[in-house]
Amino acid sequence: MESGEQSTNIAPRWRRLIAFAIDIAIWTLILYPVMLVILSGNESRIGAMIMNSFSSWIGVAGINLYLLHSRSQTIGKWALKIQIRRRDGAPAHFSRKLFLRYLLPALLVAIPYLGQLLLLLDLGSLFGSGKRTLHDRLADTQVFINPAP
Repeated sequence: MESGEQSTNIAPRWRRLIAFAIDIAIWTLILYPVMLVILSGNESRIGAMIMNSFSSWIGVAGINLYLLHSRSQTIGKWALKIQIRRRDGAPAHFSRKLFLRYLLPALLVAIPYLGQLLLLLDLGSLFGSGKRTLHDRLADTQVFINPAP
């Protein structure tokens, strides 16, 4: 892929943000019923609710892992027709996408207080000149518009 062609295929920021919002909405919908039961204080239903949410979590995680491995996408990226590749446009290895783009940043975001700041810095970095987040830079990846079939 030529450098001029590559830069025109970089996914627009709004597509990336909407894809992220879709992914977060899916995970929130899975955990929302558990949070309602916990907050209601009705402990008799919490075990069943956790098992249902866990089953849903496994299903969504499985779909995301399949899409990440086979198409370099999450559910949100698939819906918005964007995908993760190496910065030069070449396919990114599954382990690079899984560990450097998702698991390591998720662990860092889980750190109380510091994690929220890191999340804001990560999302804010998308608005820089290269349209790359901090986790893109960490994994040496870029999100592109899907190539035409």
